[in-house]
Amino acid sequence: MTRLSFDFDPLLYSCGPLAEERYVLVENKATKEQWKVKSRDEFHGHWKKKQGGILADINKSKDSPYDPVEDFTYTDVQTPKKFAFATNGVDSFVERVCSVFNTEDYYGYVGQGEVFRHSIATLHPYKHGRADTIKPIFINELREYIQKKHKATLVRSVESDDMIVADAWEAFKKWKKGADPLISVGEDKDYRSGPIHLYNPTEDTLNTIEGFGKL
Repeated sequence: MTRLSFDFDPLLYSCGPLAEERYVLVENKATKEQWKVKSRDEFHGHWKKKQGGILADINKSKDSPYDPVEDFTYTDVQTPKKFAFATNGVDSFVERVCSVFNTEDYYGYVGQGEVFRHSIATLHPYKHGRADTIKPIFINELREYIQKKHKATLVRSVESDDMIVADAWEAFKKWKKGADPLISVGEDKDYRSGPIHLYNPTEDTLNTIEGFGKL
């Protein structure tokens, strides 16, 4: 029988927000005028260039354009809704993937805290670009729910995808000798670092990768 392995970490951030309302409150430091927007990008355009969005329209009529960083404050606002919205999202995802392979045999991993890469990254902080990522209000509750409901093992010091790839390597060797495959569920390029049967739930594709995968 086909067995599935899930990296549940992405679901914390894709399903977690289903249980809350989010918006960004932008305020002009000088005039105190405010805008309620879905994201910073909606207000100032691409997060690197910051030359578009609502601010670009405002600056069209100004001789001295506002600076998106110096002239405004940005406050992230999160209001909780029903926790069940998040758990339903996780349940639906798992059920959908299991139905693709007609199996109920699955397990997974969910991470918590920093990993060893944080301590060895000396030149540039590990995942520094994600420092501003907003954590869902119910992230801890959802992590615990996934552990209890979906057979997820809590991992620390390493990432969930590290465990997925390690399991895939061992299972792949057994598959070569005639065992049933272990299907890893995920989209991250890191999964392609070695032999693996990889199912991409967004593209609905199953790839068998031998050796080093292509990024």
